Amino acid sequence: MSVSLISVAELKEPNSSRIVIDTRLKKQYDAGHIPGAIWLRWEEWCETAPDHAEDVLKQPGYWGRLADPLAPAFVDRLCRLGLNTECEIVVHSAGMRSKGSDGRVAWMLLYLGAKNVRLLNGTWQDCVESGAEVETKVVPREPAEFELNLQPARRAMLSDLKELIAKDQVILIDTRSAPEFAGDCYDYQPRKGRFPGAILLPFRAMFSAGRHYITRDEYLAMLPVTGIDKMPVSYCEVGVRAATVALLHEIYTQQTVPVYDGSLMEWSLDLALPLSYGASD
Repeated sequence: MSVSLISVAELKEPNSSRIVIDTRLKKQYDAGHIPGAIWLRWEEWCETAPDHAEDVLKQPGYWGRLADPLAPAFVDRLCRLGLNTECEIVVHSAGMRSKGSDGRVAWMLLYLGAKNVRLLNGTWQDCVESGAEVETKVVPREPAEFELNLQPARRAMLSDLKELIAKDQVILIDTRSAPEFAGDCYDYQPRKGRFPGAILLPFRAMFSAGRHYITRDEYLAMLPVTGIDKMPVSYCEVGVRAATVALLHEIYTQQTVPVYDGSLMEWSLDLALPLSYGASD
């Protein structure tokens, strides 16, 4: 299983076996997309928030935990979209403005067993400006066979995280903004704050001018020098920004970072689990 970046110029090169996934908003996709691109949003692949959660968390996009991939309907949907585990799959969005939707979809596919997933190092606007072909019609792909082959090393479940924390074997990477890290915003969350001992590595810092990812050297310069002997696990609010940072880390260091897709929403819903507040612990 591999993840890599692909440039706009590379994407324009003919490749009949390549599958392109567009994770922008539906209205953006309908207004114009790469010919043959599949529209896919991460929110449609999550489980429903627990019954005791507030109604706001039951809306699409407010609960990030992935739905059960072993349910027959889950893989059947992937097959009907025409996704194939053997093909090169390129995922793209609108850069930083998409808040990691492409990274979340790419992470999901890698976790499920896709063998070659690539993130576009650029945006849809870059494609248009480069003269890439654009279409508005939707041509459904022929159904394919998506062979489920879960990669547990890519995902941290709540039970895993509790055990790692209890044994002091984890370094938690918070990929949200500084105000979120400090617990200063978003009252719809069950509780605000961050995981105790977490370090801040903001999603927004992964981008240059909001459209392209920072370079490997720029990324490595941002990494903390402490905790390198512990397992890194990334999280955010709903496991979307965290997925992008985790994949960029893997691309630049070859180290797989598990993503806690339940993230702050799931953690903070349990009042028995601790949270920290303020700029630092």
